[in-house]
Amino acid sequence: MHWYGYKVRYRTMSQTTYTATTTATPVRLFPNDFTNIVDREDQKRKREEEARLVAVAAERERNRTKGENDLREEIEGLKKRVAGLEVDKKNVESKWQQETTRANKLEEEIKTAQSDAQQQKIRANKLEEERNSAQTGLAVAQADAQEQRARANKLEEEGNSLQSKLENQRAATSELEALARQHIAQISALRARG
Repeated sequence: MHWYGYKVRYRTMSQTTYTATTTATPVRLFPNDFTNIVDREDQKRKREEEARLVAVAAERERNRTKGENDLREEIEGLKKRVAGLEVDKKNVESKWQQETTRANKLEEEIKTAQSDAQQQKIRANKLEEERNSAQTGLAVAQADAQEQRARANKLEEEGNSLQSKLENQRAATSELEALARQHIAQISALRARG
């Protein structure tokens, strides 16, 4: 069986169709040549398939490696982020503790101030009562003093009146004494004559 032409399509036992290109000059193809062409095409196809599979495997390996690297980088990033969050958490807890301590201190100061204010209020009320009592006592003392001054003035007036009466009485007594001495002298003179 012979084939002539520039392009020959033939079918193998596996029902695969191949196209063989001949030279420009028509040649006769013998059965052995047909087998060699089929073997070369089959080997070429196998090599191409193997190369494709190797390329696919290499691409998959690169993708897997890249995926692993990306995942590893993501994990490292997450670890760093978790570490940062832990630091932030400690800082927040420390600040919260400081603010809590400050709040408790302020609350104690407020309670102390309220207690001091209450004591000062009690003391102010007591001083107010003492002032009112002192004012009342002062008013009473002033009234007593005025009364005493009035009595003193009255007694002074009475004393002045008595002093005046006493002086008048002394003057009258002096006059009576002088008159008595005069009478005694007269009596003495009469006795001397008699």
